[in-house]
Formats: sequence, structure tokens, C-alpha cells
Amino acid sequence: MILKKNLPVIICFLLGFLVNKNFQEVVDAAVVLIFSGSDTELSFIYQAIAWSPNFLTLTFFFLLKVAYLPAWWSCFFNGIVVCINYIALRNLLNLKSYKLYCSVLLIFLISIYLFSFSYSVDFFESYSSFGYFAFSWVMLTFSFWLRGKNRKFLFAIGLLLSIHPAYFFWVTLLVFLSSPKFLIKNVRRDLTPIIMGLAISFVVIFVHLFVFEPSFSLPLTDISVKDLLIWDIHRTPVKFFSIEALLLVAGSSLSVLICIFNKVVTRFEKIIITTNFILLFFLAMQVLELSVESLTRLMPQRLFGVYAFLLLSYFLSWIIPKIKLSQFKEMSFFGTLSILFFYNVVLPRIDTSFHRELFKNRNLNGLGYRVVTFACKPYLIKKGLASIMYLDWIDMGFYNPKILGLADKMTTDIYDFSLKKKAIYLDKRKDFFIDPYYVKNVWQNRSSIDWKLLGDKYKFRNVVVPLNWELNLMELKESSLNGCKMYSVYNDDEK
Repeated sequence: MILKKNLPVIICFLLGFLVNKNFQEVVDAAVVLIFSGSDTELSFIYQAIAWSPNFLTLTFFFLLKVAYLPAWWSCFFNGIVVCINYIALRNLLNLKSYKLYCSVLLIFLISIYLFSFSYSVDFFESYSSFGYFAFSWVMLTFSFWLRGKNRKFLFAIGLLLSIHPAYFFWVTLLVFLSSPKFLIKNVRRDLTPIIMGLAISFVVIFVHLFVFEPSFSLPLTDISVKDLLIWDIHRTPVKFFSIEALLLVAGSSLSVLICIFNKVVTRFEKIIITTNFILLFFLAMQVLELSVESLTRLMPQRLFGVYAFLLLSYFLSWIIPKIKLSQFKEMSFFGTLSILFFYNVVLPRIDTSFHRELFKNRNLNGLGYRVVTFACKPYLIKKGLASIMYLDWIDMGFYNPKILGLADKMTTDIYDFSLKKKAIYLDKRKDFFIDPYYVKNVWQNRSSIDWKLLGDKYKFRNVVVPLNWELNLMELKESSLNGCKMYSVYNDDEK
């Protein structure tokens, strides 16, 4: 009976485990924290003072300390997230049997093809662990609230503080604005759940800061958060002819209909109306070119993904019960959707080359070596190496403006560009922000003496680059892996 009840959750975990094809971003973060610790390592400093990913970073830090199995932990993580997504949708839809499963499959399928927002929404597989997990937890938190599971909601929102403080702000604001009296009444009636959730959050944040907080001071800079907008790929403006605009039109229409025809407005409907109002307000600020730095950092764009799934869940939970089908037709419909889901979602995401990593032994002879790199993250994780800087973390300066001085210093010295200048070689279509041909040209023309001076200054000993790059350094034997190779900055007798 217990197995039958939880079988969909088990299947979701196995699917999530199977379709994961990346080392999760949280693994990058944990590797950096395990193998780093210098005042010249931007990667370490960012993760050490990050105010957002405390819960996940700390969890994976200890998991990788116990057993360095990055591929296993990445697949396990994705399985957990898909389970959370299923449970959240099960609560939101409030349907039974095949109607529930059909609705879940429909939402999974629609999310893959339609929800390409300026702030991406991932419901089934993503490298971006922090936003990916936080979005799932937000949906789970809302599902508890909207279905009247108040104690679970209060605990979940308390824990959300350590999972993603920006999402914590938006969820708290939405629930308070939509049902202020009811929220206050429930908190007063039973403080235990939210106290437990917040207590865990504060302990996690304290341990994170106590274990990792750097004791050294960072260089001052005149670079502001606004100057960093040219590097940002998260906070792109909402376009008027986009899926976001269409979503707001649909949501606004639904909100008006609810207010006109419904004598009693449910929690679900109140949340939809409130979220719609906040997004319209955000859009008005964008049109009027009114910019508030704190609001920019909180990123209202996140709410579009939440809003999309709330609207879709509300629509399906309303219309599906009205559809009357025979048991045979229900099963046929469910089978058809399952085949479509497996063919369009599962199969394209299975990467056998990644899953072979689950069964490979780790050769960690270089464990903890500090390196500089370009576009070779999987190589570093497999080898147990820590990069002193990742270019795709530059836009995280929004969360930690005090790292910008060191970031500008390092990009100028190592990559030969400044954050203060508009990046003419900015390329947002790829996983990295700098034109690879630019960096390749700079690094191939750098002398071995200049590399050694940089190695002394920033305390790194190796350089990891794509296979077709040729540097004026000694290439390490048998270092080729995953399309990358490693050079030594020093000869063995030098360091």
C-alpha cells in the first residue's frame, strides 16, 4: 500500500536521476570551498560570502567531503528536485488518479517548449542548481499554502530563507498581500513550524559564515552594480512581444473574470491576482525606466516562472474535472501523453557519456591544485581541481558587490579586459560571456615568464584550456580529458 502510494514519487526520482547530464553548479561551488581558501581566489571568496546558496552549498560541501562522487551527487540532486516538483504539482492540482498524472505530464511537456522566459524556468533538468532547487521549493511552499496545509507551509517558508533569500522575500510578500489577516492569524496560532524552519535557516547561515567567511579585506572599487549590467544574463528586460507579455495578458484577463464572477475568492485566486499586480507594477517601472538597485538585485523576473505554473495549475485543476471520459479513454490518453513525454523530454536528456562517469574511478593526484581555466568546468570537477575564477560567475556580483574590485583586478590581469569597459566581445549566446577567440589569442601570446608572475601573484600552478589551444608552457602528460588539457606554470624544480 505504501509502495503503491509513493510509486509516482519513486518514478520521478529515477527519471530525474536518469536525465541529469551535467555536474551541478552546486558541485562546482562545493569543490571550490573544499580545495580553496586564498585571498586571491575570486571563486572561493564569492562562495564564502554568498548570501543566497547557503543551504545547498553547505550540504554538498559535507557530501563531497565524505565521498568525492560528483556525478552520483549531481544525479541524486536532480532526482530530488523532480520529486519536489511532482509533489508540488500534486498539491496544486488537487486531482485524482489518471487526471492528476495526465495534468502533471502536460505541465512537464508545456514547460519544456513554452516557458523560455528572460529568467529561465527549468522543471526537469538544469545545471543551475541554486535557482533550479529554489524554484521547486517555492512551488512546494505555495502548494502547501494554497491547499490549506498551514503548518507545512510555515515550516517550508522558514527554510526557504536559507535556500534562497530573494525567493523568501517574494513568497512572503505575495502571501502577506493576498491574505494578510489569515497569515498573521495562522502564525500566531502555531509558531512552532515557522520557528523550526527559521531556526534551521539561521543555523545553516551561521555555520556557512563561520566555516567559510574570509577574514581578509577585499580591494575597494568604483564599479557599481549598474556598471555590471552589461555582464548580466539574468535580469534582461521583459519584451512586449514575448511569452511573458502573453502570460500577463492571460493572467490579467483571468484576474478580472475572477473579481467579476466569483463571490468567494479562494487563496489560489488571491495569489494569482496579487502576483499579476506585482508583475504589472514591475513592467510599468521598466517602461518608465525607473531603476531601484535593491529591486534589481531581488529580480522580479523570477516571478514569471512561478506565475506561469500557478496559472497553468489553476486552469488544469478547474477544467480537467469537467472532462468526463471512460476508463479506457483515460488510460489511452495517459498512455499517449506518457509516450510523448518519454520521447520529447526523457530521451533527449539522457547522456550516456555523463552517466559513464558514475562508474569511473577518481584519479585525484592533483587534488586541490589551484588553476585558471576557460570553458573547462567538467574537467576540473573530474580531476578535483579548483579554479581561482569562473567567468560565468561575474554577474553574481549583483549578490556580492564587494567582490567587484577583486573581480576587475583579476579579469584585467589574467584575461586582459576590464569590467569598467563595455565588453565588445560579450557573447550571451554561449555558456561563457567572453569570445573564446579573444582569450585564446591573449593566452597563446603570453610568455612563460608572464604566466609565472601571474602564478606567483594569484597562487595558481596550472592552466586548463581546450585541446586546440597551444600555450607557451609545459603540457602535462596524459592530462587530456573531456576536450581539455592542462599546462604547468612551473617546472617541478621551481615550485
